[in-house]
Amino acid sequence: MTEQNMIDQVARGLAAGEYSLLLGAGASVGAIGGNGRPLPTGTGLRDALISEFGIDSEGEILSLAQVYGHLQRHDGERANAFLRDWFGNCRPNWQHLIAEFSWKRIWTLNIDNVIETAFRETGRSVETLTWNERFSDRNSASGQQIIHLHGLAERLNNQNTNTDTLVFSLLDYAREVANPQTWHKVFFDEFAGNPFLIIGARLTEEIDLVEALDRGNTSNSTTGFPSVVVVPNINSIRREQLENSGFVIVESDGQDFIADLLERYRTVISELGNVYGPGTPGTRKFLQQFIDLRTYKPNDTNLGLFYSGYQPTWNTILAENDAILDKTSQISVEVKKLAFSSEVYQKLVFLTGGPGSGKSTALLRVAADLRSEGMFPFLFRGDEYIDMDSTIEWLQTVSGTVLFFDDFADHSSTLQILAERCREAQVRMLLIGADRSARHSMIEDRIGFQYLDSSEYHWYGRLTDDDIVRIIGKLQSRGRLGKITRWPSAEQHNYFVDDAARSLFDAMAELEGGLGFSPNPPKGYCSSGQMRD
Repeated sequence: MTEQNMIDQVARGLAAGEYSLLLGAGASVGAIGGNGRPLPTGTGLRDALISEFGIDSEGEILSLAQVYGHLQRHDGERANAFLRDWFGNCRPNWQHLIAEFSWKRIWTLNIDNVIETAFRETGRSVETLTWNERFSDRNSASGQQIIHLHGLAERLNNQNTNTDTLVFSLLDYAREVANPQTWHKVFFDEFAGNPFLIIGARLTEEIDLVEALDRGNTSNSTTGFPSVVVVPNINSIRREQLENSGFVIVESDGQDFIADLLERYRTVISELGNVYGPGTPGTRKFLQQFIDLRTYKPNDTNLGLFYSGYQPTWNTILAENDAILDKTSQISVEVKKLAFSSEVYQKLVFLTGGPGSGKSTALLRVAADLRSEGMFPFLFRGDEYIDMDSTIEWLQTVSGTVLFFDDFADHSSTLQILAERCREAQVRMLLIGADRSARHSMIEDRIGFQYLDSSEYHWYGRLTDDDIVRIIGKLQSRGRLGKITRWPSAEQHNYFVDDAARSLFDAMAELEGGLGFSPNPPKGYCSSGQMRD
């Protein structure tokens, strides 16, 4: 992949709301601290503390963690004031460029407030969080979410928060990673499979980053967007290690890279305007919350995991690895009639069933059928609250849009409000959702009957004879019949009818012993998959 192609991919991923940003000390280079001095690196801060507080190292080379720990034991109040003065009220330099993008999340290893100031000075709001605060879903109304994994100096000794410590030492780091309630856990989970851009991090010194990098990243195969490490220089051994772990390496200054990326990003936004109409902020926000299934083609190489019990992906449908059940065909016909109707309505069609019954696969198959008919299916990403204004604006301007939601119950209260607002504005809304039957009553309690279509025909339960014929045919064509491969046709059919009692989940779970059907699959079995629900 050439650097220009890589920048193009990252720019498109940013426009689609896919990328998170991870910042190291190098990302604050050029910024000025509240005391008027340039912000230091970790080594520079260590030396400044030794000098300021007259620490006698007795000829030994001390680490920042040792120096900071010593000061907290002997002169903590003055040390905290020193850090607050230097790393608070910072003045950004080129960091304003970072605020031109909309990031999924910004993670930073820095204790300064440079990035917050850069966002505010460009007129954008931020939500600042530190490592030991409670997890918070992203909410566009709260602003760009920025998480400080090592703490924030301006909050030291602030009685209004419990975030009054910094993470500098290996012991501090180990303690926080072991705490399941901290943001470190969220970071590791997201870093494994989501697209990340890493800027300004010294790859050999940040303990948490070294561990995360060595765990690897699968974003290129699961989303089609690579995770990129931008460093001024890197040795061949470290480059090979990172590339084998799924990262793309760019040897560049962070400022230069961001400037090049911003130029391409603006071009991509302009191109999106040509496809969808004028690129208002609402349009951009909608495209960051919803995946356009007409153009989405992740580089998913794990298609066979679908047969082993893992959640279907969009590529599962594009590769036609699903067997189309009778109920799915019926629902698809019904939804097409609604989609092509000229009536102004607000309709939420709900697909449900037990674990592994085929409802999530059906959701994506219906989307594919609409796509083939020229409609515009959009799948909600599900990683933040629905932005009402941008969604209504989109539905008003792009006719033929159909919205798709998996884990429907999680968003049901918000979708009730969305339906009401669309009704008041006389905007047509067609939404297809899927969730397990155990949550059906919750959904009916939250969404009014005038909007919710949860007909019994949308329930996925026992397989019909025609369903079984299609499933056997699909499995045979893919070489995935497992233990019934050499059975006579009649016995294969009876396996689904008698042995599995017409349950899709039970039948598939026993064919190959797929680990995805297990409630506790072995750790590391599938880094990009998710157990079928």
